[in-house]
Order: sequence, then structure tokens, then C-alpha cells
Amino acid sequence: MDILNGWNITLHSFFACLNWIPLVAIFQLREVTLACDCIDFEVFKNARKTPTEASLVQNANCNKNNVHNSTILSIPASTVALSDFVCDLSDRCPSSCQCVYRPENATLHVYCSSANLSSLPLDLPPLPKSDVKYKLDFSNNKLLQRLEHRPYFVNTSILDVSTVV
Repeated sequence: MDILNGWNITLHSFFACLNWIPLVAIFQLREVTLACDCIDFEVFKNARKTPTEASLVQNANCNKNNVHNSTILSIPASTVALSDFVCDLSDRCPSSCQCVYRPENATLHVYCSSANLSSLPLDLPPLPKSDVKYKLDFSNNKLLQRLEHRPYFVNTSILDVSTVV
């Protein structure tokens, strides 16, 4: 996606251009290691849908540092589950929490379980797209006594405030 952003072209426009030019002669990612994060999600999602796009990334690898649950330095991109194309977000993520954008299920997870919260955060990272919803985990915060209104609730699909005793 960095290449397409540099060229100022959308992914859809790029693939539309490929339909007019023989793919073998134009563009392939061979023997490269990519981040394979939420930025690259759309490229790999489309590559798995159609053979034309699949040949673009057939020899690409994913950097294991960006692939959750991976144990080797790089792995073939075709073997990485789309659910592993995620990005950690730090901007406006509440302290003691972890914020992760997961494009496959269009959620921005805010993990604040056992974070010793006494009140709900006032602010959260902005949603990256209009169809993305928050998944909020404020479980196991024994100091959290009240649920006060927050503007982000309107864009929240899951709210966990359970406490395990």
C-alpha cells in the first residue's frame, strides 16, 4: 500500500489497470518481506479472491514481528490468516491499555482488562474507517464503579465490563 500511496492511486484503480495489461509483464512482489499489517490487509484480501491479484504476492513473505502468533523470522504471506493483519495503535490509546485495529472484522479493540481503571477513558483512538466499530474490554477493573456516558459508545459493538470474582 505504501507504493500505491506514493503513486497516489487506489487499490481498486491499480487492479483495474492490471485487467488491461498482461500481469506477468507488469508487477509482482518476489522474494520480499512485507509488514503484513492492517495497512496491507486490502492487498492480501483481494489477492486471495482472484488469481490475477494472487500472482502479485505469490512469493512475498511476512515479517514475523508484525504477525501475531508467529515463531520464525518470516513466513510466506499466503499462509498468514487475514485475521493476523492487524496494527497496534498508540495515539490516544488509554494508558495501561492496548489498542489494536483488526480490519478483517472491522473492529478497533481496546484492551483495558485489569488496568486498574477507576473510570472509563474520556478519549479513544479515532476509528480508521466509517464501518469500523469499537470492541471495548474494561473487564476486571475492580475500581470501576459507574458506567458514565461516553461519545464513543455510539460506535461500539461490544462492551465488556465484567468482573471475575
